[in-house]
Amino acid sequence: MNTQEEQLIDENTCLLNKKLPKELILSSTRSNLEFWDISWCTNITEGEIRILAESCPKLTSFKAEGYTQMTNNAAIELGKNCSNLLLLDLNRCPQMKKLNDNGQFEKALTLYEDQIEKQNKQSTNFTIDQVLKACIELGDIKRAKDIHNKLSPTMANNSFIQSNLIRLYSLVDNNRCEEALKFFREINITPSEFTFSILFKICTEIADQRSLEFGKLIFDRMPKKFYNNIVIITSALQMFLKCGDISTAEELFNRIQNKNLIVFTVMMKGFVLNKMEERAIDLFFKIDKPNKIILSIFFKACAQLKSEKALTLGKKVFNKLVIESNQSNVFLYSVLNMFIQCDDLKSAESLFDRINRDIISYGSMMKFSNVKDQPEKTLELFQRMKKDNLNPNEIIFVHTFGYV
Repeated sequence: MNTQEEQLIDENTCLLNKKLPKELILSSTRSNLEFWDISWCTNITEGEIRILAESCPKLTSFKAEGYTQMTNNAAIELGKNCSNLLLLDLNRCPQMKKLNDNGQFEKALTLYEDQIEKQNKQSTNFTIDQVLKACIELGDIKRAKDIHNKLSPTMANNSFIQSNLIRLYSLVDNNRCEEALKFFREINITPSEFTFSILFKICTEIADQRSLEFGKLIFDRMPKKFYNNIVIITSALQMFLKCGDISTAEELFNRIQNKNLIVFTVMMKGFVLNKMEERAIDLFFKIDKPNKIILSIFFKACAQLKSEKALTLGKKVFNKLVIESNQSNVFLYSVLNMFIQCDDLKSAESLFDRINRDIISYGSMMKFSNVKDQPEKTLELFQRMKKDNLNPNEIIFVHTFGYV
């Protein structure tokens, strides 16, 4: 084998030239081979697949779209010997992946239990990856934990499987954020692009000093190549803001070159959350075309300030928007709240007459009338609400009959 052929094999990507003959492939396997594409080849035997599995323990991707001779046993052998294998791309795609792709997650889990667990068949990393994805979509922590506990040490150390476990344990609805961080601290993996985003989200949900320190540690160790990933950077920015680390958040925000509306939204929301409303307002006026979410945050900042200056700015922005287009009610409720908080009853009543009123907006106006010691207006609002075919809830009754 000449030097050029060796270079083809030993490159980090290990993507083989499709023109190489089968004999060269089999004679050139290396322990550092990571990617194997034989979708062009149709004459590789099962025995040769076993040679590949034994020779390439670091294999992460095996593609064989044009290959139809691989049996289930050969696939299992490949997955068993190549502990890092994630992508086993065969012409006859595994049924579990098909079910997951079609959103049939419960059926995917049933298939796993019937064909793997009950028949005591050996799972591949690819199979475990798919069953964990199904558990994630279903939010089934218990079943995933059972599967996790049964994994072999080799599979348990697979970085992709561990990433899915971190994602699973971090499901907010199951209050497993602390467990997810504990799990990550105990394992020894290099976080993937996806894992970084999940870890920052977990720290954001916990939002205490310990999670902030852990998040900063992860961020400092993050490869520079991920700094161009707006999803990861936005997740980190949100974490710093939620944990109250404004200086680090601002430093990161200033380093983002191509800021989109999501980045501005996160930063403005963080300022408002940390009682820095004026900073949020200043940032708002640097945005060329704010969307309705950003507008809502702006009006919320004005409402929290409760000052004449904030009211004036809010009115200026609102009047310009009304003149430019007929805006929907998405942000009008935040404008109404601004008028109420800034004690501008006239503007509040004028806007209230023009919006699609609901229980929340009625409740806000009734509470405002009570604060202004105008119980007659509260009763008028109660009668008007019935004409709008809205059924009062407990809060509405408290606002109304507490002042009769």
